[in-house]
This record gives sequence, structure tokens and C-alpha cells, in this order.
Amino acid sequence: APGAAAPTGTAVGPPPPVAAPAAPAMPAAPAGGWGPALAAGPSLDLPPGYLTGDARAALARRERRRGRWLLLGGVVAVAAAVGITVRLNSGGEPEAEPPPATAPAPARSVAAIAVGACFTGQPSRVTTVDCARPHQGELFGQVAGPAVDAWPGEPALRRDMGNACTVALAGYSGAGPAEALARGIAFRPITPTRAQWDGGATGSYCVAYPAAGGTLTGSIKDR
Repeated sequence: APGAAAPTGTAVGPPPPVAAPAAPAMPAAPAGGWGPALAAGPSLDLPPGYLTGDARAALARRERRRGRWLLLGGVVAVAAAVGITVRLNSGGEPEAEPPPATAPAPARSVAAIAVGACFTGQPSRVTTVDCARPHQGELFGQVAGPAVDAWPGEPALRRDMGNACTVALAGYSGAGPAEALARGIAFRPITPTRAQWDGGATGSYCVAYPAAGGTLTGSIKDR
């Protein structure tokens, strides 16, 4: 009411304003600074060597094309080198293949070779050669054994087969024993053993050889 005394006590005012929290302090920069990227904030630059998926695919295609060209170039270079080698070796013509080596005839007995063959070695183990080359013997006849059933004995067999070879020599070379010897040619029959005779091999083989030892060159038919 007008003129009434004011109530006693402390006057109540408006509440004080609430202070905002302080912003956290930024940590101190390391020695040497943050560096240009970090100092400017997040960077959109990609690290060195980084490729996107499309870029990697394009690079792979380029590498495949490059590999194919390198392979083609290598094939062409090898072909050219081979062609140059052929021209250098043959003067423009392909080099002929060397003839295959001729294997020597296998060793065998005179019973397994043909009349007219020249050979080296012993009658039981001979190797045939061309008669124009040096050789140790020449087979000039095959003669049948004597017309007897029983074993005639070695001396008689050698005599009979020697006579048969004398006839064969004349027919083969046109010369008798004396004329052949004058030409440096001797001969003898190769007769079967008792076991061979009993087994049915009764024939003999007439062989000419150098009378003075060593070798002959050429067939005895040409002497």
C-alpha cells in the first residue's frame, strides 16, 4: 500500500550467466613443424605411385601390348640372325646336310660272306671291306665236301679241298697256282672241323691272301 514500509531482507536479482567451457588447447607442434600437408589440413593429394582401378587396368593393357611387341621383335631378330648365318656359311645357298656315316660291316666268319667279298681279320672272324681298299683276304670260291659219309680226317680233307679250290681259282681269276703265286697271291681252303662235319657242314671255302704277308689292294681278278 502507498506509504507502507518496504519488507526487510536481501533483495533477489536475476541468476548470473553460465560461463562457456574453454576450448581445448591445440597441442604444441613437433620439432620441425607439422609439414606442409598437415599444416594446411587434410590433403586430397594421392600418395606417390598410387593408381586408381581404371588407371591400373589401362596400365596393364599397355604392358600386355608392349610385351607382345617385344616378343614379335625377338622372333624377327632370331630369324634374321639364322638367315645371315646360312648365307655366311654357304655363300647364299643352304648348307647341305653331311652324309650319314657308314657303319662298318659286323664281324662274321667266311661262311657268312659272299664269293667275291674282300675282308680283314681271320677266317673265323672277318669284317668285309671294299676290295679297292687294303685287305687281308678275298673269298673266291665255295666248294662242296667230298662224297663220303664218314669223317675223312683233316689231312685228306685239306688235300681234296685244296684241289677243288685250284679249279675254283682258275675259274675266278683265270690263273693257276703258279701264275697266282707269281702275282703275289697265295690261297688255301678253309675246311670244317670234325664237329662241324658231324653237324652237316661239309663244304669248304677258298680264300686268297698276300703270299708275302701284309695286305692286298684290288681284287685278284684284276691282277
